[in-house]
Amino acid sequence: MKAYDPDQLNLFYDFRPLVPAFDKPVESYTRVQDKLEAAAAKNQSLIRLQISYGGGESIIKIQTKGDGATGWRYLRKFNDVKEAKDTYAEMLKSGDYAEG
Repeated sequence: MKAYDPDQLNLFYDFRPLVPAFDKPVESYTRVQDKLEAAAAKNQSLIRLQISYGGGESIIKIQTKGDGATGWRYLRKFNDVKEAKDTYAEMLKSGDYAEG
């Protein structure tokens, strides 16, 4: 080890390759609100898969424009991650839902 080696003394050394992925202009991000409005124009709802890595339940959440509700609501819960992923893929293929 060299004395005062900046690569070894930098606390964020391992994360430096990841920083450019997060360091982009705000305008380049896609807002959920924009996705929701685009889905509503096609008469679709947004769905999102929340996978549980700790052995709990995996959840498919839904958000629909104009139903009076705000935020994401639980649509279905699964104890098996594979079943949750398969159901999520089938729901996206149906055309009634868009990925949120």
